[in-house]
Amino acid sequence: MAGTGVGVTVDASLRLGDDLRQPNPVEVLTVAAETDTAPYLRLTTLSRFDGRVWQPDQGDLQSQDDGFGAPEWTEDVATEEENTSIRVLRMSSSWLPVPYPATDVQGLSGSWRVSPDNRTLFSRSADAVGNDYTVTSSRLAPTLEQIRAVDAAAPVSDPDTESVELPGIVDELAAEVTAAASTDYDRLIALQNWFRSDFTYSLETPVEEGFDGTGAEAVGAFLEERSGYCVHFAGAFALMAESLGMQVRIVVGYLPGSLTDEKRGTESVFSVTSDQLHSWPEVRFPGIGWIPFEPTASLGVPTAFSPGTTEGSDPGSPATPAPTTAPQTEETSGPEIDRNDAGGDSASGDELRTLDPAPVLFTTLGAVARCSSRRPSASSNVGGGCAGRAAATRQLPGPRSATR
Repeated sequence: MAGTGVGVTVDASLRLGDDLRQPNPVEVLTVAAETDTAPYLRLTTLSRFDGRVWQPDQGDLQSQDDGFGAPEWTEDVATEEENTSIRVLRMSSSWLPVPYPATDVQGLSGSWRVSPDNRTLFSRSADAVGNDYTVTSSRLAPTLEQIRAVDAAAPVSDPDTESVELPGIVDELAAEVTAAASTDYDRLIALQNWFRSDFTYSLETPVEEGFDGTGAEAVGAFLEERSGYCVHFAGAFALMAESLGMQVRIVVGYLPGSLTDEKRGTESVFSVTSDQLHSWPEVRFPGIGWIPFEPTASLGVPTAFSPGTTEGSDPGSPATPAPTTAPQTEETSGPEIDRNDAGGDSASGDELRTLDPAPVLFTTLGAVARCSSRRPSASSNVGGGCAGRAAATRQLPGPRSATR
């Protein structure tokens, strides 16, 4: 991507090294929440991979009055309702950032439509900048026993799925790394642990070795070099999980942001900057929903779920706060991301950071790639984009309290 003053041009070659080394972040939105940590915010998801890029999902749209669709989780999965208020200041996009899984939204015009397939908000005419709205979401807390009992590799019928030829190393390593695991969840944990222990985080290696992209060849090179940043980790993890028969997708969104001194009533206010654009892989667990994983080496806290009971506790009650399905992360630095290609009634101006997660957005992980990996961790000083190097502790689907 090359800067053009008020925006950037997405280059299919994805040469992001210089941009990542010279970040210039600006505040793009603020988040107000009752909790001491802000949630991850998603713009859209990407499930289709054509061998070169991941494409944004394009499902059916419906009015806000029709809601976000039926819950993906069953009644025996513990949930906690949360309200999050979001003000978009300098981000131009056809998608609005929302926590997952969103169940209701207030404060938006009717031009914003709901995509029930991934619980996101999209508009063909309105622009994200200037919107101030409140989203209700459910924090999911399945137990370790519940998630281990789910077959994530259940057949999925998708007539649009294209057969993509991948480097043999993808299938081979996926089978080798997960050979000792007996459940799909444990296979994914084995993959996550392998990436985090056998790989290194680097902004430079992909550029120096010529694989700073999202295609099949880039994934193969990354698996050989074992060094890269969030885009490479997320893409490789997704393709390896898919080779095991699981339904996967990559999420484009924002890290939680940094706690400020501002208050809105009793709510804490968090500032989210342009360098906190991020991407991460998710795997679908029928009856529970989409579960995020954190394969990026040295960043965040890996996904882990707690047993549902311990000796002396009531049957079915969590022994400890069970993980949530939204990662958290600490403050880091990263590149700015903006585009000056919003159309329609989108706002304009030098202060706007525009993000267009259309096929061009992700030359997919393209835009996100600028954010090299950064993951979650709950804390008062949450921030930092993928490009940041500082160690971040992400409180993965876990208790909303301490990792920080």
